[in-house]
Amino acid sequence: ELGQLAQQASADFVRTLPVLSPPPVVLEILNGGRHYYLSQAFQQVTGSPCSVATLRAKRGHPSTPEAPAAAATATDLIKHQPEGSEWFVHLWERPDPEVLLSGP
Repeated sequence: ELGQLAQQASADFVRTLPVLSPPPVVLEILNGGRHYYLSQAFQQVTGSPCSVATLRAKRGHPSTPEAPAAAATATDLIKHQPEGSEWFVHLWERPDPEVLLSGP
């Protein structure tokens, strides 16, 4: 039921948007974005599909330097480590359609 309410709220949001052409790409950051069901709500309201690009991240430490297994099929993998820190973060995406990460 919570998922239905979330999709209903997202549908209300989509109704406030101007007509978008081409259809937008929903960016789901980490795992929380998928629980809004925005792409499904967009289809429900407009009758048009909406693509989804996902951005994931996992922190790491030199004691575990390998990239996350989930990133193995990702289109891009960035390892960012702030200067003076032992900790780093792996960022990757799984776009649909291809929406590439850019920047440092």
